[in-house]
Amino acid sequence: MPPMPPTPRTITLTEYTPLRLPAEALTTAEGERLWRDYGAQVQVAFPSPQSNYEWILTAQGWVGHVPLAADLTLHLLPRVPLANLFHMVAYAYGLPQIRWLPGVVQAATVADFWGALAQLLAEGVLARVQQGVVRAYVPQSGWYTAVRGRINYAQLAARPWAGRAAVPCTPTQHTADIPHNQLLAATLRHLVTSPLCTPAVQTVVRRAYHALPPLAERPWTTAEIAALPYDRLTEEYRPLHALCQLFWAASSPSTAEGEQMMRPFLLNMAHLFEQFVAAWLRAHLPAGYGVQVQRPLPLGGWHITPDIVVADGAGRPLVVLDTKYKTPTQPAPEDIYQVAFYASNALQCGEAVLVYPLPLARPLDEQYQQVHIRTLTFDLGQETAVAGGAFLGELLGELGSGRLG
Repeated sequence: MPPMPPTPRTITLTEYTPLRLPAEALTTAEGERLWRDYGAQVQVAFPSPQSNYEWILTAQGWVGHVPLAADLTLHLLPRVPLANLFHMVAYAYGLPQIRWLPGVVQAATVADFWGALAQLLAEGVLARVQQGVVRAYVPQSGWYTAVRGRINYAQLAARPWAGRAAVPCTPTQHTADIPHNQLLAATLRHLVTSPLCTPAVQTVVRRAYHALPPLAERPWTTAEIAALPYDRLTEEYRPLHALCQLFWAASSPSTAEGEQMMRPFLLNMAHLFEQFVAAWLRAHLPAGYGVQVQRPLPLGGWHITPDIVVADGAGRPLVVLDTKYKTPTQPAPEDIYQVAFYASNALQCGEAVLVYPLPLARPLDEQYQQVHIRTLTFDLGQETAVAGGAFLGELLGELGSGRLG
C-alpha cells in the first residue's frame, strides 16, 4: 500500500508583522531554504535562546505565494486591503479602464487575486482569438526544391554543389507566429501549472492556450515585454501584454533541484507603490504638468535616479518625490538627505517630498536652506479614490501656491 501523502501545511504572513512559530513548525532544511532562497522576501530568525527557541518570520514588503516544499506553502499578505492592491496593479500596469478588471476586487485572498487575473488574461485571449489574432509576413530561410521568394545567392555561393538538388530561398510566410502572440502563449503555459490557479481557472487558461495557433514559446523578461512595438493592428494587445508583464515580473522558477518545477509569485510592494503613485499622478495632474519616472540624471561622473519628478510644460523640474513603502514613526535622516540632495544638487527645483503609504506619527514640513522638504501620504488604508484625492490636493496646494510655479 503506497504511503499517504503528507498533510499540506500553510503559513500566512502579513507584511512587516513578525510571526512566531514553535521550533517544530519548520524543519531545519525548510528554514535554511527559506533563508537562502527567499531571504529578501522573508526575514528568518532561527530558533535560539535569543528567540525563545521559536522561529520568527517577518515578510519584508513582498506579497504572493511561496511553495517552500511539496507540503508547505507560504502566503505573504499585503497590509493594505486587497481591493487597494487591485487598484495599485491596475494603475501601475496601465489597466484602470479595462472593462473586465473590476471583478478582481471581489477576490478574498492573494491566491484568489492572482487566479482571477489569470482568468481575465485567458478570457481576453479567447476574445482575441475569436476576433482573429494578428498575423504578419515573416521571412523564412531554407533550402527548397523549387524557387520560393528570393534566392539567397550568398548561401548558394558558399555551397554551390548543393544547388543541384535544392535552392536556398527566403520566402515570406503569412503567420501568427510573431512576438505579440508568442508572449500570450508563453504566459498562458506559464500559468497552467500555477499553484495559485484553481482547477476551474486552469480549465479556462488551458482552453485559451489551446485556442491559439502553434507558436514558438520561451521565457520572457519584463524589459522585453516593455520593448514590444505596437501599430494599428497590434494596439489592442496592450492590455493583455500588461497582464503578461505583471505575471512575468512577479514570478520566477524555484531553485530547488530534483523537484517538479514550481513557480512562486512574489510582488515587490515598494516597486509597485512607486509605479502606482507615478501612474496616479500621470492620470490626475492637471494639464501643464508632466511626470518623469526613474530618469537617470548625470551628476559629475555619476548618475542618480530619483523615483518621480513633476515638471512643468517646458520640462523644468518643479518637485522631486521619493516613495517609501514603509511606515516608520518619522522619516529616516538618510531619506531626508537623499531627497534634499536630489532637489538641490541634481534638479535645482527647491521642493522635495517623501511619500508614504500610511500616515506618520511625526510628519515633516521644513525649509532647509533652499529646499522645502516635507512628507505626504498616499493612504493605502483608505479607498484609493479618497486617498488619491487627498494626496493630490496637498501636492497641488503647493503647486498652486506660487512656490513651485
